[in-house]
Amino acid sequence: QQMIEAGLTQTASAKAIVKSAITLLGILIDDLTVEQRTHERFIESIDQLSISLDSAFRSFMENHKSYQTSVAQNSTEVKLQILNVESGIEDYADVKKIKSSANKALHKLQQQIANRERLDADHQISISVFQKRMDSLSQAFLTTLKSHKHSILKRRSLAASDTLTRLPTRDALAERIKHQLDLKDADGDRAIFMLIDLDKFKPINDEFGHIIGDKTLQVVSRALNHSMPKNGFLCRWGGDEFVVIQPVNKQTDAMNIASQLLNNIRSLPLKVQNHTIALTASIGVTEIRLNDDVTSLLERADKNLYRAKAQGGDLCMSDKGVMEVSS
Repeated sequence: QQMIEAGLTQTASAKAIVKSAITLLGILIDDLTVEQRTHERFIESIDQLSISLDSAFRSFMENHKSYQTSVAQNSTEVKLQILNVESGIEDYADVKKIKSSANKALHKLQQQIANRERLDADHQISISVFQKRMDSLSQAFLTTLKSHKHSILKRRSLAASDTLTRLPTRDALAERIKHQLDLKDADGDRAIFMLIDLDKFKPINDEFGHIIGDKTLQVVSRALNHSMPKNGFLCRWGGDEFVVIQPVNKQTDAMNIASQLLNNIRSLPLKVQNHTIALTASIGVTEIRLNDDVTSLLERADKNLYRAKAQGGDLCMSDKGVMEVSS
């Protein structure tokens, strides 16, 4: 959208507009392709983890079923040897035969008890291996989900950032205005909306080319960003326009902040091919009201900006017609 706007405002040619639109379409297609591939990789990872989880669970259940069968057989053998001991005592009158029969039965009983102990020990090992496998798969699931979430958040962050200046874009502006209106409604906090437009920016592109124009926008964005108070918000609206939302205490604060921004832009050391670029800006200032939205704020700020431009630029104009000339 910003590329199309640039074509409209800076070249005013149908060819440039179409070229910008085609470029934008290509970017959107590439973005959707990356989005699809990221989603496909995430689904593949989840599918593989699900297969591993199912395999581990099936293996454990098979081992557990085999253990239960072996334990049942062992219990039957133990009962049988106990019966043999009792039977040997009842069937034989000879003490030696009784002792011999009992010893054989007891020996087999001890073997079955030892077998049971081995079964229990092996089963505990199986449980421990299964628990570790579950822990590993759970961690893999969490890692995959976190990675996917990070990827989504990163893409959202990139989508909300201007590729040229790295400032927030107009998409983040509506959320910031809503946040400021919530504060105003709750605590009565005041804030101003500033629309900043560089004066005579088109000749820079015409004389030095769009590469130098882009570099100029980057330098300006850094200067504005560095001069913003901590509680302020700065975004690129499009082309050579920027928007500032700044909480204030008094009307004079608003004008002082605007004047400082103008001074910072004017004092930028811009030199290209032994040429010094004299850069200035104009600002339209309006106070944020309870029922405002992006459209209403832009309408008022743009009117004030137009009035500032009509006075020759390099100044700011507010709703009350107060003009603050930079010094």
